[in-house]
Amino acid sequence: MTNSDPHEPGHRMGDRRKHRRHFVDLPIDCCAIQKSRRGPIQAGVAENAGVGGFLIYLNQRFSPGSHLVIELYYKDSYQFSSIKILGKVIWSNEQRDTSGYKHGVKLLKLENGGGRKLRSILENFPSLI
Repeated sequence: MTNSDPHEPGHRMGDRRKHRRHFVDLPIDCCAIQKSRRGPIQAGVAENAGVGGFLIYLNQRFSPGSHLVIELYYKDSYQFSSIKILGKVIWSNEQRDTSGYKHGVKLLKLENGGGRKLRSILENFPSLI
């Protein structure tokens, strides 16, 4: 049986999602962009990811429509590397849980070559059912 909450891993989105999602547990740094200015950086975690978007946890809640600059960190051989992403908050929970506020973020733009890097990273993680 699948989860009925559309914001939870394991929920079947049917035809709404264009890209497969993967279980991940990757650290991120994130800041909001307002009127071409960046806000303070805060640390968070990406819990599931696909080439179209992420489920992230942050200590601060951002409203739907907010634009975020996200730096996603991953292990590359023997060192950590990162990908910079521009995203848009599609939804966010009003209630904070033990991991922070949940945000559904749509990917708008990746740094040069970021699409290939992201696909390569995601291949190392299991897909959501």
